[in-house]
Amino acid sequence: MLKQKIANTHLFAEYEKVAILSQLDEYSDQDKKVLEDVLNEYDRKYNEVVLSFRSRINKELDEITKKASTNPRVVAATETIKRGVLSLTGDA
Repeated sequence: MLKQKIANTHLFAEYEKVAILSQLDEYSDQDKKVLEDVLNEYDRKYNEVVLSFRSRINKELDEITKKASTNPRVVAATETIKRGVLSLTGDA
């Protein structure tokens, strides 16, 4: 479970993940627990920020869509941007 959390986190660069994973067996149980707690807290806060960002962007795009509802190009563009934001922010 901890190895998967390390592999999936945004906290570390890929080379840092490799270094941590290659030495993980040498960590004490206490060190592993601390690392897991840090990853859990970071990932929780990261997801909060991503969801807040996505919500704010979508509200702005909804306002643009409302104001330009008679212009199909603008509506299509805002929908494309929404899909792009969702794609970039993942499953937070």
